[in-house]
Amino acid sequence: MVFMQPEDNINIFEVFGFYYDKMIDWETRLRNEGPFFKETVSARGVSRVLDVGCGTGRHAIMFAQWGLDVTAIDPSGEMIEKAGENAKIASAVVKLYQMGADGLGQLNQKFDMVTCLGNSLAHIREKEVLVATIQEFYDCLENNGILIIQMRNYDKVFLNRERYMPLNVYRDHREEVLFLRMTDLISDEQVQFNILVFQREKAGEWKFHVLSEPLTPWRRHDLLAVMAEVGFKNIETYGNYKKRAWSKEESNDLIIIAEKS
Repeated sequence: MVFMQPEDNINIFEVFGFYYDKMIDWETRLRNEGPFFKETVSARGVSRVLDVGCGTGRHAIMFAQWGLDVTAIDPSGEMIEKAGENAKIASAVVKLYQMGADGLGQLNQKFDMVTCLGNSLAHIREKEVLVATIQEFYDCLENNGILIIQMRNYDKVFLNRERYMPLNVYRDHREEVLFLRMTDLISDEQVQFNILVFQREKAGEWKFHVLSEPLTPWRRHDLLAVMAEVGFKNIETYGNYKKRAWSKEESNDLIIIAEKS
């Protein structure tokens, strides 16, 4: 077995774009999440969407395939490159930009819906930056536009001391890849997110990578307080994409919908 360690001080997703689509079963995930967004888009009359922290672009592509005008951003060049490849394969038109949320003013455009999914806000380390980011979301929305955020339910993670996420397995005719995700609960204000990637070609030797990054475990009350401070109204929270009521003890996810008014 061969161990391979990425260079120090590199964002985990700068080296993970190659693996990300192998770790996630996107067909199953979008089949589960799609109806939630489809219903929201239809009910709200959404036509222009901004996906912040778009990763490899799977949600943005889904929105574009519904005929929406979609812009997607991510600070990782690796992710934006992969998102472009995926959009081309899907024949979807998505405007892609490598930038963080602090650059949203450069887009000079208003949107009907802003999405920030995949636990992306956990990459923000400081409260002041979180407030500034939520303010950026607010400012780029049309009046009556909506913000949708999806996070891990860190209330539950800390309550139950949950460290391990389900093992993900990818196989094709060339290789087998195993993804073990684990969280070190450093303090109430910081966790260390680790991804152990075990990879081998058929009948070959196993190699493994360890990718790690500190995250901030923003809780429900943290996010709701900031959103109210910025000016969002009609804030709703759910525990999954079926709109099940959020539970501190049971929900794996925290999904927030808020309106600019």
